[in-house]
Order: sequence, then structure tokens, then C-alpha cells
Amino acid sequence: MCPAADDRLSSAQNRMEEAWPPLPLQDWRDTYGTLHRMTQVVGKIRLACAPPVNHWWHVPLYVTARGLTTSAMPHGTGTFQIDFDFIDHVLRIQECNGAQRVIGLRSMPIAEFYRMVMAALSSLDLPVRIWTKPVEIEDPIAFLEDLGVTVVQLTPEERAAFRAATQSVRDRWTQIIGEDLVRLAEADKAKANSH
Repeated sequence: MCPAADDRLSSAQNRMEEAWPPLPLQDWRDTYGTLHRMTQVVGKIRLACAPPVNHWWHVPLYVTARGLTTSAMPHGTGTFQIDFDFIDHVLRIQECNGAQRVIGLRSMPIAEFYRMVMAALSSLDLPVRIWTKPVEIEDPIAFLEDLGVTVVQLTPEERAAFRAATQSVRDRWTQIIGEDLVRLAEADKAKANSH
């Protein structure tokens, strides 16, 4: 590379370093954790609504000048998108017909954020169902636990003891609803537990 190009590159790097303040993780770990979970809620909405594309290319959130966006997602006969606006500190849900809902981004339990987003979608007649358990994070916490509900995880031994203690009830209900429905329910439960 010629010296003039080196000088231009060095100057550009210096300007970039001046434009971006230091951001040590220790100072914003709680914000990072909350934002990670908030983006998971929105990302799961995108996963549920965007048509599948090879290699999960339909799932990412895209960087904008103000934050992140899902870009347009189909729903019924229209489209909508969800934007994280980090300048105005809001989450904006916009429909193609101009209707929108805005949620302030602030420190809150992720379950509260989830409820607010789902209520906003519902008020726009955009119902969406997602898998609510956070994934790909250390110590995932279900949104119910985030609200303070104690969720007990049974050991295999405890599960076996519970199943033995409730076998008579299970047998009675199997006779009433049928073995096929019980098998389908068990398959759905196994599938849900594999997530």
C-alpha cells in the first residue's frame, strides 16, 4: 500500500475511534442481557412470520441508522415490521396501512416486555404465537420465572415417582379421551422439551 493510502486509512480509523466511545461490558452487562432477551422476542416473531429461506436467512434482524429492524413481514393480506429505535429508545411496530404501536424501551422484566409486544400486536390484529423460552443464552429463564413464578424442574427420579403416583388418573383419562390422543400429546410434549 502506498504511504498516502496508509495515511488515509489511519485517519479514518482515528475518526472512527473518536466517534465511538468505550463500551466496557462490565458497565452495561444488565442492559446487554435485557436487550438480548428483547431481541429474542422480536426475532422469534420474525421467525414465526417471515417465509422460510435457506440457511435461516429469513430470521436475522437488520441494522438500520437508528437501531435494528425485522424488515417487512407478511401477515394475512398485509405486512408489518418491528423496529428497535435506539435513538428514541422505543420499539415501533408498524403496519403497511400506517397503523403503529410504540413501546418505550426501558429496564423491565422481559415477561413484561413480552406482554406489551403481544398486546400491541393483538391491538393491530396481528396475533403471533412464539416459543417463549429464551435460547442460546446462559441459564435460560422462562418468561414466567421472570415474573417471579417458581418453576420446578423435576429430576428423572422425581418425574418417575410423580408418574407412578398419578398412574391411576392417567389410566382413567386415557380411557376417556383415547390412546391416540394421549400418544399425540406425549409426542408434542417430547418435541417441546427438546427445544
